[in-house]
Amino acid sequence: MSKPHLRMYSMHPVPLITSVHLLMITFAVISYCCVHSLHRRCGAARLMLQWGIDKADELGLDCFVESTLDGRLAYESVGFRVIGELHLDATTDNPDESFKAAREEFGVPISGWIMKRDAVARKHEDGN
Repeated sequence: MSKPHLRMYSMHPVPLITSVHLLMITFAVISYCCVHSLHRRCGAARLMLQWGIDKADELGLDCFVESTLDGRLAYESVGFRVIGELHLDATTDNPDESFKAAREEFGVPISGWIMKRDAVARKHEDGN
C-alpha cells in the first residue's frame, strides 16, 4: 500500500483574490483521499487526512481540499470548513456516443465544495 502524500503548491506569483484583498500565499492541498466503500466508516480516511494535516501544520500552512458529498463529513471532522462551491462539467458541441458514455461513467456534472483548514501553530521540541 502506498503512503499518502502531500502536494505542496507555492502560488508565487499567482494571486489568490479574497474579497478586495490580493494575497500571495503558499498553502497545502490534500488531493484524492478515497476509501473503498467496503472500508468506509472505519477510520481509514481520518488516518490519511491526519497524516496530511500533520505535515501542513508542521510547515505552518493552511490546507485545502475539494470535496464531494461523500467526503464532506470526513473533512469537517478534522477541521475543514466550506469556503466555496465546486461545479465540474464536461460538454462539447455535437457529442458522440463515447463522450456521452464517459460523462455517464464519471457522473458528470459533479458538485461539491472547496474546503479549508487553517494552519495550527505547533510548538517545536525546544518549547518555542
